[in-house]
Amino acid sequence: MTEQSDVVSKSRFAMLCGVSPGRVTQWISEGKIDAAGLEGEGRSARIRVKPASEQLRLRLGTSQRYGLNGLGTRLPEESGEAPVHQPLSVEARIAAEKLAQAEMTTARMQREEMAARGIYTLSKDAQVEMTRLAGSMLTIFEGALPDFASAIAGQFELQSRDVLHLLRQQFREVRERAASNCRQEVQNIPEFIEAADEME
Repeated sequence: MTEQSDVVSKSRFAMLCGVSPGRVTQWISEGKIDAAGLEGEGRSARIRVKPASEQLRLRLGTSQRYGLNGLGTRLPEESGEAPVHQPLSVEARIAAEKLAQAEMTTARMQREEMAARGIYTLSKDAQVEMTRLAGSMLTIFEGALPDFASAIAGQFELQSRDVLHLLRQQFREVRERAASNCRQEVQNIPEFIEAADEME
């Protein structure tokens, strides 16, 4: 039994077809590969190579297989043999480079559009804004301590100065503990997070 009649992972099927794992996920979500070509469901689903390949031959339009977006797509052969990787011609390499450039341009434009709509933002920009907001809130709260002290002193017939001294001392301790906890959390955040499509 050749691999083409086996059940394989999405990543392996993507490699057989010369596409990204994300493209295989897209085919599944669009119904171009349905239950007959799948084993299991959701992220853990695997691909039945022969039925899935037959479905794609019927359901992928010519432009999707041979146009710009599908330029590198090669479906496993009906004979059941794994595709033989032939060296690319100069024309094919130029076309592949144009495809890669077009995909990068499209991805950049999508990021810019999402940023303009407020859906996407750079993590460093979010971090700067959150730091600014947290600092502003702390300043507001610390500035209100004299008012708190006066209210407490008046309620319990205490010296306002003594109450303010105690509040400031407690505030500093709480702030130092919070800063220490934040530093610990930052150290535990991974530098990179894999995209969902790359993990399949």
